[in-house]
Amino acid sequence: VAVAQTKPKPATKASTAKKTETKGKPAPKTGNTSASFKISGKLEGYANYQIRLYQYQYNQSKFIDSVFTNDTGGFFFNKTLPQTSIIYVQYSSTTAVPLIAENGSDFKLVIHTNLNGLNYDLSGSNTEKSANIYNFLKRFSKLNGELNSFESQIANEQDPMKSYTLQMYAGMKQQEL
Repeated sequence: VAVAQTKPKPATKASTAKKTETKGKPAPKTGNTSASFKISGKLEGYANYQIRLYQYQYNQSKFIDSVFTNDTGGFFFNKTLPQTSIIYVQYSSTTAVPLIAENGSDFKLVIHTNLNGLNYDLSGSNTEKSANIYNFLKRFSKLNGELNSFESQIANEQDPMKSYTLQMYAGMKQQEL
């Protein structure tokens, strides 16, 4: 396809007006994207115990800070991150509480360590996304536990009809995930 090109027109006075230099000036920000947040927490049954705070960043955890619980298991973080982030309050090598730290989040967190799995109470302001993550994780863990139970029962079942029935139930549970 051929396109006809026109010759550029000579500059006129209107188009030769002095241009304003913006070199070196930062682009204007469209809003505050930082995330200032607080976590007031209690780790039940653990006095003078180290709690670590991590930020999930690019498929890895970045250490932010650590504190020790007081005599009753209480702890407190007051932090600002450059942006809304997924953070983890870690209290053991294998267990951490995931939270979404947004600007103005004020988490009230009680971690129940005497129960199996990840169990905690979450309240406060600007914590809805974190509560949604917790509800998802609890539901996923429950369904995953049920599937593991079905798999164990199927592996040990001698009666082919009972095994088939268990497989059908397991298939329905898999669809719920």
